Amino acid sequence: MKYPTLITLFCLYLSASPCAGQDTLRYCRENSSWAYSCFYFYKPDKLSVQGTFEKQMTSDDGQHWYGNGQYTEYKNKIVLEPFKLTRTTYTPGTDSFSASPIASDTAYVPALTLYKNGADLYQKLIRRRKTIYKRI
Repeated sequence: MKYPTLITLFCLYLSASPCAGQDTLRYCRENSSWAYSCFYFYKPDKLSVQGTFEKQMTSDDGQHWYGNGQYTEYKNKIVLEPFKLTRTTYTPGTDSFSASPIASDTAYVPALTLYKNGADLYQKLIRRRKTIYKRI
């Protein structure tokens, strides 16, 4: 009789945890041939205007970038608070989960505003075209 009680308690815990009701959006860069780049936005619920985000990037030469932080969503824009973006370089051609990194460093990204247009998310760049992320 002990196991059904434990299973029931575990299921109740999972259903009451904050991640169970999270609203998640994923936007990935569409026009880059050398890097995979995505933003993951997590909200506690659909009505919330604040949440957390993750930024993940991978390039074809063995570099991985990861950063996370807080964001606030307004009508058609998402404002990211300043965050750290950590770059880790692995030896090309190896499995990054089993290989030891050969380099690692951190960059500080200032507050950043991203604009929503339908299913697109874009960043306005000075004297350059926009960086487009598609909702996936």
